[in-house]
Amino acid sequence: MVLVYHMIAATPSDPFGLAVSPELFEAHARMLAREFDVIPASAIRNASARARVVVTFDDGYVDNLEVAAPLLAAQGLPATFFVNTPRRSDREMWWNELTHALAAPVACDFLEIEVGRRVAVDVRNETAREQAVINLAAHLETMSIASVEAILSSVYRQLGVEPHRCALHRVLKDHELVELQRLGAFEIGCHTPSHAALVALDDEEAAEEIAASRSHLTELFGTVPESFAYPFGSLGYTFTAGHAQMIQGAGFSQAFTTEHQDVARWFDPYLVPRITVPPVVADDLHLKITQAMGI
Repeated sequence: MVLVYHMIAATPSDPFGLAVSPELFEAHARMLAREFDVIPASAIRNASARARVVVTFDDGYVDNLEVAAPLLAAQGLPATFFVNTPRRSDREMWWNELTHALAAPVACDFLEIEVGRRVAVDVRNETAREQAVINLAAHLETMSIASVEAILSSVYRQLGVEPHRCALHRVLKDHELVELQRLGAFEIGCHTPSHAALVALDDEEAAEEIAASRSHLTELFGTVPESFAYPFGSLGYTFTAGHAQMIQGAGFSQAFTTEHQDVARWFDPYLVPRITVPPVVADDLHLKITQAMGI
Protein backbone atom coordinates (compact mmCIF):
# COMPACT_ATOMS: atom_id res chain seq x y z
CA MET A 1 0.00 0.00 0.00
CA VAL A 2 1.32 3.43 -0.95
CA LEU A 3 -0.14 6.48 0.77
CA VAL A 4 0.12 10.02 -0.55
CA TYR A 5 -0.15 13.19 1.51
CA HIS A 6 0.26 16.78 0.38
CA MET A 7 -0.06 19.33 3.17
CA ILE A 8 0.18 18.69 6.91
CA ALA A 9 -1.56 21.82 8.07
CA ALA A 10 -4.77 23.24 9.47
CA THR A 11 -6.10 25.26 6.54
CA PRO A 12 -8.98 27.76 6.47
CA SER A 13 -9.96 26.53 3.01
CA ASP A 14 -9.13 23.19 1.41
CA PRO A 15 -11.31 22.73 -1.70
CA PHE A 16 -9.14 19.91 -3.08
CA GLY A 17 -8.83 17.94 0.14
CA LEU A 18 -5.03 18.23 0.22
CA ALA A 19 -4.56 18.97 3.93
CA VAL A 20 -4.35 16.74 7.00
CA SER A 21 -3.97 18.52 10.33
CA PRO A 22 -0.77 18.02 12.37
CA GLU A 23 -2.77 16.35 15.14
CA LEU A 24 -4.32 13.81 12.79
CA PHE A 25 -1.02 13.19 11.05
CA GLU A 26 0.77 12.50 14.32
CA ALA A 27 -1.90 9.91 15.15
CA HIS A 28 -1.51 8.44 11.64
CA ALA A 29 2.27 8.14 12.14
CA ARG A 30 1.87 6.38 15.49
CA MET A 31 -0.63 3.94 14.02
CA LEU A 32 1.51 3.20 10.96
CA ALA A 33 4.59 2.57 13.12
CA ARG A 34 2.62 0.19 15.32
CA GLU A 35 0.67 -1.74 12.71
CA PHE A 36 2.75 -1.92 9.53
CA ASP A 37 6.20 -2.34 8.05
CA VAL A 38 6.74 1.21 6.72
CA ILE A 39 9.30 1.27 3.93
CA PRO A 40 10.76 3.93 1.59
CA ALA A 41 9.63 4.08 -2.02
CA SER A 42 12.96 2.69 -3.19
CA ALA A 43 12.26 -0.57 -1.33
CA ILE A 44 8.81 -1.18 -2.78
CA ARG A 45 9.90 -4.30 -4.67
CA ASN A 46 11.55 -5.87 -1.64
CA ALA A 47 9.84 -8.71 0.22
CA SER A 48 8.53 -8.23 3.76
CA ALA A 49 7.06 -10.48 6.43
CA ARG A 50 4.49 -7.85 7.47
CA ALA A 51 1.98 -5.79 5.55
CA ARG A 52 3.94 -2.96 3.96
CA VAL A 53 3.10 0.73 3.65
CA VAL A 54 5.00 3.44 1.77
CA VAL A 55 4.44 7.03 2.94
CA THR A 56 4.80 9.65 0.21
CA PHE A 57 4.23 13.40 -0.11
CA ASP A 58 3.64 15.40 -3.29
CA ASP A 59 4.51 19.00 -4.19
CA GLY A 60 7.01 19.85 -1.43
CA TYR A 61 5.01 22.23 0.74
CA VAL A 62 7.02 23.86 3.53
CA ASP A 63 5.02 22.03 6.22
CA ASN A 64 6.56 18.78 4.96
CA LEU A 65 9.81 20.01 6.52
CA GLU A 66 8.46 21.93 9.48
CA VAL A 67 5.69 19.56 10.61
CA ALA A 68 5.61 16.19 8.85
CA ALA A 69 9.31 15.32 8.95
CA PRO A 70 9.77 15.77 12.73
CA LEU A 71 6.63 13.71 13.44
CA LEU A 72 7.81 10.94 11.12
CA ALA A 73 11.31 10.98 12.58
CA ALA A 74 9.90 10.71 16.11
CA GLN A 75 8.33 7.38 15.09
CA GLY A 76 11.38 6.24 13.11
CA LEU A 77 9.37 6.18 9.88
CA PRO A 78 10.85 6.61 6.40
CA ALA A 79 9.06 8.65 3.75
CA THR A 80 9.55 9.80 0.17
CA PHE A 81 8.92 13.43 -0.79
CA PHE A 82 8.18 14.18 -4.45
CA VAL A 83 9.12 17.79 -5.12
CA ASN A 84 8.78 20.22 -8.00
CA THR A 85 12.26 21.43 -8.74
CA PRO A 86 13.99 23.44 -10.12
CA ARG A 87 11.17 25.97 -9.79
CA ARG A 88 10.89 28.73 -12.40
CA SER A 89 9.52 31.27 -9.92
CA ASP A 90 8.32 31.67 -6.35
CA ARG A 91 4.64 31.62 -7.38
CA GLU A 92 2.31 29.37 -5.45
CA MET A 93 0.87 26.29 -7.10
CA TRP A 94 -1.86 27.48 -9.44
CA TRP A 95 -4.64 25.71 -7.51
CA ASN A 96 -3.61 27.63 -4.39
CA GLU A 97 -3.64 30.88 -6.38
CA LEU A 98 -7.17 30.12 -7.56
CA THR A 99 -8.29 29.37 -4.02
CA HIS A 100 -6.91 32.70 -2.75
CA ALA A 101 -8.33 34.69 -5.67
CA LEU A 102 -11.86 33.40 -5.10
CA ALA A 103 -11.82 33.40 -1.30
CA ALA A 104 -13.57 36.78 -0.86
CA PRO A 105 -16.30 38.84 -2.57
CA VAL A 106 -15.13 40.01 -5.99
CA ALA A 107 -15.80 42.70 -8.59
CA CYS A 108 -17.93 40.69 -11.02
CA ASP A 109 -20.76 38.15 -11.08
CA PHE A 110 -19.37 35.85 -13.76
CA LEU A 111 -15.93 35.06 -15.08
CA GLU A 112 -15.58 34.73 -18.86
CA ILE A 113 -12.86 32.13 -19.41
CA GLU A 114 -11.46 30.67 -22.64
CA VAL A 115 -10.76 26.94 -22.15
CA GLY A 116 -10.98 25.76 -25.75
CA ARG A 117 -14.44 27.27 -25.69
CA ARG A 118 -15.76 30.31 -23.86
CA VAL A 119 -17.38 29.49 -20.52
CA ALA A 120 -19.10 31.67 -17.94
CA VAL A 121 -18.21 30.83 -14.34
CA ASP A 122 -20.57 31.95 -11.58
CA VAL A 123 -18.77 33.82 -8.74
CA ARG A 124 -21.74 35.69 -7.26
CA ASN A 125 -21.58 34.23 -3.76
CA GLU A 126 -19.36 32.15 -1.49
CA THR A 127 -20.87 28.81 -2.51
CA ALA A 128 -20.54 29.65 -6.19
CA ARG A 129 -16.93 30.77 -5.75
CA GLU A 130 -16.01 27.55 -3.95
CA GLN A 131 -17.50 25.55 -6.82
CA ALA A 132 -15.77 27.82 -9.33
CA VAL A 133 -12.38 26.83 -7.93
CA ILE A 134 -13.18 23.15 -8.52
CA ASN A 135 -14.67 23.75 -11.98
CA LEU A 136 -11.75 25.86 -13.18
CA ALA A 137 -9.21 23.38 -11.84
CA ALA A 138 -10.81 20.61 -13.87
CA HIS A 139 -9.99 22.59 -17.01
CA LEU A 140 -6.54 23.82 -15.95
CA GLU A 141 -5.00 20.54 -14.84
CA THR A 142 -4.47 19.32 -18.41
CA MET A 143 -3.24 22.67 -19.77
CA SER A 144 0.29 23.90 -20.36
CA ILE A 145 1.83 26.21 -17.81
CA ALA A 146 1.67 29.12 -20.28
CA SER A 147 -2.07 28.55 -20.77
CA VAL A 148 -2.63 28.26 -17.02
CA GLU A 149 -0.76 31.50 -16.39
CA ALA A 150 -2.76 33.30 -19.09
CA ILE A 151 -6.04 32.15 -17.53
CA LEU A 152 -4.88 33.16 -14.06
CA SER A 153 -4.02 36.63 -15.36
CA SER A 154 -7.51 36.89 -16.87
CA VAL A 155 -9.08 35.72 -13.61
CA TYR A 156 -7.19 38.31 -11.58
CA ARG A 157 -8.10 41.08 -14.02
CA GLN A 158 -11.82 40.22 -14.06
CA LEU A 159 -12.05 39.73 -10.29
CA GLY A 160 -10.22 42.98 -9.58
CA VAL A 161 -7.75 41.28 -7.21
CA GLU A 162 -3.98 40.90 -7.05
CA PRO A 163 -2.03 37.64 -6.76
CA HIS A 164 -1.70 36.65 -3.12
CA ARG A 165 1.00 34.53 -1.54
CA CYS A 166 0.86 33.06 1.94
CA ALA A 167 3.35 31.24 4.12
CA LEU A 168 1.03 28.24 4.32
CA HIS A 169 1.35 27.41 0.62
CA ARG A 170 5.04 28.09 0.14
CA VAL A 171 7.06 25.27 -1.39
CA LEU A 172 10.49 24.18 -0.22
CA LYS A 173 13.66 25.82 -1.48
CA ASP A 174 16.81 23.85 -2.29
CA HIS A 175 18.53 24.39 1.06
CA GLU A 176 15.35 23.26 2.81
CA LEU A 177 15.25 20.08 0.73
CA VAL A 178 18.77 19.30 1.95
CA GLU A 179 17.65 19.98 5.53
CA LEU A 180 14.59 17.75 5.03
CA GLN A 181 16.66 14.79 3.89
CA ARG A 182 18.93 15.13 6.91
CA LEU A 183 16.06 14.96 9.40
CA GLY A 184 15.35 11.25 8.98
CA ALA A 185 15.18 8.25 6.66
CA PHE A 186 13.79 10.41 3.90
CA GLU A 187 14.10 10.16 0.13
CA ILE A 188 13.57 13.05 -2.26
CA GLY A 189 11.96 12.12 -5.57
CA CYS A 190 11.12 13.94 -8.79
CA HIS A 191 7.77 15.56 -9.62
CA THR A 192 8.96 17.79 -12.54
CA PRO A 193 9.80 21.51 -12.24
CA SER A 194 6.41 22.87 -13.35
CA HIS A 195 3.87 20.27 -12.21
CA ALA A 196 2.33 20.46 -15.68
CA ALA A 197 0.40 17.37 -16.72
CA LEU A 198 2.66 15.48 -19.11
CA VAL A 199 -0.17 15.27 -21.65
CA ALA A 200 -0.06 19.09 -21.86
CA LEU A 201 3.52 18.89 -23.20
CA ASP A 202 4.94 17.58 -26.44
CA ASP A 203 7.41 14.71 -26.16
CA GLU A 204 10.45 16.99 -26.21
CA GLU A 205 9.04 19.24 -23.50
CA ALA A 206 8.05 16.25 -21.36
CA ALA A 207 11.53 14.76 -21.68
CA GLU A 208 13.05 18.11 -20.70
CA GLU A 209 10.84 18.36 -17.60
CA ILE A 210 11.76 14.84 -16.52
CA ALA A 211 15.49 15.32 -17.17
CA ALA A 212 15.65 18.76 -15.51
CA SER A 213 14.12 17.48 -12.29
CA ARG A 214 16.39 14.43 -12.15
CA SER A 215 19.60 16.31 -12.93
CA HIS A 216 18.81 19.08 -10.44
CA LEU A 217 18.25 16.66 -7.56
CA THR A 218 21.34 14.69 -8.56
CA GLU A 219 23.43 17.85 -8.39
CA LEU A 220 21.81 18.94 -5.13
CA PHE A 221 22.29 15.66 -3.25
CA GLY A 222 25.13 13.98 -5.09
CA THR A 223 23.02 10.87 -5.64
CA VAL A 224 20.64 9.99 -8.46
CA PRO A 225 16.94 9.96 -7.46
CA GLU A 226 15.27 6.60 -8.03
CA SER A 227 11.61 7.57 -7.85
CA PHE A 228 9.27 9.76 -9.87
CA ALA A 229 5.66 10.82 -9.28
CA TYR A 230 3.51 11.87 -12.23
CA PRO A 231 1.97 15.35 -11.85
CA PHE A 232 -1.74 14.79 -11.13
CA GLY A 233 -1.04 11.09 -11.68
CA SER A 234 -4.09 9.89 -13.61
CA LEU A 235 -3.21 7.31 -16.28
CA GLY A 236 -4.93 8.04 -19.58
CA TYR A 237 -5.91 11.54 -18.47
CA THR A 238 -2.84 13.48 -17.28
CA PHE A 239 -0.18 11.05 -18.50
CA THR A 240 0.03 8.04 -20.80
CA ALA A 241 1.77 4.69 -21.01
CA GLY A 242 4.20 6.40 -23.37
CA HIS A 243 5.23 8.74 -20.57
CA ALA A 244 5.80 5.74 -18.31
CA GLN A 245 8.23 4.45 -20.94
CA MET A 246 9.95 7.85 -20.89
CA ILE A 247 10.38 7.62 -17.13
CA GLN A 248 11.90 4.16 -17.45
CA GLY A 249 14.17 5.35 -20.25
CA ALA A 250 15.31 8.29 -18.11
CA GLY A 251 16.73 5.83 -15.59
CA PHE A 252 14.19 5.87 -12.77
CA SER A 253 13.55 2.63 -10.89
CA GLN A 254 9.87 3.29 -10.21
CA ALA A 255 7.13 5.86 -10.84
CA PHE A 256 3.98 6.60 -8.86
CA THR A 257 0.47 7.47 -10.00
CA THR A 258 -2.61 8.56 -8.08
CA GLU A 259 -4.63 5.55 -9.21
CA HIS A 260 -6.65 4.82 -6.07
CA GLN A 261 -5.91 1.19 -5.18
CA ASP A 262 -3.50 -1.09 -3.37
CA VAL A 263 -0.31 -2.31 -5.01
CA ALA A 264 -0.90 -5.75 -6.52
CA ARG A 265 1.48 -8.62 -5.83
CA TRP A 266 2.70 -8.39 -9.43
CA PHE A 267 2.81 -4.75 -10.44
CA ASP A 268 4.33 -2.46 -13.05
CA PRO A 269 7.01 -0.45 -11.19
CA TYR A 270 6.32 2.52 -13.50
CA LEU A 271 2.59 2.56 -12.75
CA VAL A 272 2.53 2.20 -8.96
CA PRO A 273 -0.87 3.18 -7.54
CA ARG A 274 -1.28 5.37 -4.46
CA ILE A 275 -4.18 6.15 -2.14
CA THR A 276 -4.62 9.80 -1.16
CA VAL A 277 -5.02 10.10 2.61
CA PRO A 278 -8.11 12.06 3.70
CA PRO A 279 -8.32 13.99 7.00
CA VAL A 280 -9.66 11.03 9.00
CA VAL A 281 -8.85 9.66 12.43
CA ALA A 282 -6.14 6.99 12.69
CA ASP A 283 -8.57 4.13 13.27
CA ASP A 284 -10.44 5.01 10.07
CA LEU A 285 -7.18 5.19 8.13
CA HIS A 286 -6.18 1.79 9.50
CA LEU A 287 -9.50 0.35 8.37
CA LYS A 288 -9.14 1.96 4.94
CA ILE A 289 -5.68 0.42 4.51
CA THR A 290 -6.60 -3.07 5.70
CA GLN A 291 -9.75 -3.16 3.59
CA ALA A 292 -7.82 -2.10 0.49
CA MET A 293 -5.19 -4.76 1.25
CA GLY A 294 -7.83 -7.41 1.91
CA ILE A 295 -6.51 -8.24 5.39
